[in-house]
Amino acid sequence: MRKEEFERLNTAMKQTSDKRLYERHLAVRLRLEGHAFDETGGLLSRARQTISIYWQTYQTHGLLGMNMDHSPGQPAKLTEEQRSQLATMLEQQQPVTWVLKLGTPGHSRWWRSGSSRGLALP
Repeated sequence: MRKEEFERLNTAMKQTSDKRLYERHLAVRLRLEGHAFDETGGLLSRARQTISIYWQTYQTHGLLGMNMDHSPGQPAKLTEEQRSQLATMLEQQQPVTWVLKLGTPGHSRWWRSGSSRGLALP
């Protein structure tokens, strides 16, 4: 059984181009080889808890459960429509350049490139 698991893991590791998935497979393989969670975490620069989650996922769902269909990071703040609008705006408009003109102490002004009026700062 263990030899079959190693072969399946090795095949999956060779077939994936996803770095995160490869790392999850490697963590499981190291665990199957007898490495402790702390040791595996140290080798992969991951927390023990992360390795434990990988292992539990593998135990529960097998190799297919190791695939993630989303990034675990913070959710996007812009919708797809907003991202599209922003991309279009950035492609079509010239960027605005702001220049800080220093006046007397405490009276500086930000000037927009090509503008005759500035934004007063306290």
